Amino acid sequence: MLTILNILLREFVSFVLTLYFRNWVVTGKDNIPGNGPVIFAGNHQNAFLDALLVTCSSGRLPYYLARAEVFKGPLARTLLKLIRIMPIYRFRDGIGSVRKNDEIIKICVDLLSKKQMITMFPEGNHAEEWRVRTLQRGLPRIALQTETESEWKAGLMIVPVGIQYEEPKSFRSRVIVNFGEPVPVSSYRKECEADQRKCLDTIKDDLREKMKPLILHFPEENYQTIKSEFLRRRSYHKNYFDQFLRDKIVLESVISNSETVHHPSDSSKIRNPLSLLFAVWVLINNFIPYLLVKKLLDRVVKDPVFTGSLKFVFGIIIPPLFYLLAGIAISMASGVWWYGLVYMGVQPGLGYFGGFDALIPLFRKKEAT
Repeated sequence: MLTILNILLREFVSFVLTLYFRNWVVTGKDNIPGNGPVIFAGNHQNAFLDALLVTCSSGRLPYYLARAEVFKGPLARTLLKLIRIMPIYRFRDGIGSVRKNDEIIKICVDLLSKKQMITMFPEGNHAEEWRVRTLQRGLPRIALQTETESEWKAGLMIVPVGIQYEEPKSFRSRVIVNFGEPVPVSSYRKECEADQRKCLDTIKDDLREKMKPLILHFPEENYQTIKSEFLRRRSYHKNYFDQFLRDKIVLESVISNSETVHHPSDSSKIRNPLSLLFAVWVLINNFIPYLLVKKLLDRVVKDPVFTGSLKFVFGIIIPPLFYLLAGIAISMASGVWWYGLVYMGVQPGLGYFGGFDALIPLFRKKEAT
């Protein structure tokens, strides 16, 4: 029953993601093993929106590890457990709490021994920087323990994942999810048997190198200077996969101080009059939900990295609730029940086919800051 619930929830979230992002690209899906245990190892730029993208892009139902502080309160613990999220503790949670990680690791090993999938973000925390930061030892520890307890017969694979947001905080921005080639944990057997602690570092260093090409990886040194020059040189392209490939060329030229190969920009302006008509309708019907979401974000967000994820969550709840109430009001005022039903049904469609994108110039400056 819970599996069916999770499948339905995944499909619903996938639908909302197509509305939230203007261009959502998935590559390398063929790299995901068809069977056997898998750990998805992704970079972490955008709080829990990263986990939703890995799940919906992969089409699988993995378990997740999330920092323990989000499990405060019985309701949160119940809901998170329902959607396959487990807590992981950090030193800031106290040394007593960190000891609880041994139990979580045992649960993960048990799940992987049953050929389940787990999504982890081995950087250990989130940040908006466009680079793969130093990885922690948690993922390699779970991977090696899974294999050693099975006498190297588990067949565990680590699939590196790169999530590249164009504007992490913005509605109707673009994102690409890249699945890299799977890494068999059994390939580290000899090194593990010789020196397990050294093997942990080897796995995390190798994994980081495999994750770097899956995103735009800016060097830590002179990060802001390089990014500013990169943004100055890059040109806009409608398809985000094309944008990503050309952005990598631009980044390489900035780092090497060479000239960038010029690629003419695609026009990003929406000139279709029908789209502009949709935009007026979407503006009228979404201005109040937009203000409510903005007020909630101003009140709730303490860590800016949570902005995009919470915007997505509030966007799932507030606009549909507004459409429902407006639909009921239309039905009652008109005396025809299906008028309200039609109103509720057309809102997402009008936004998707041009309305949302035509509104971007009105809101993007505020949202991107």
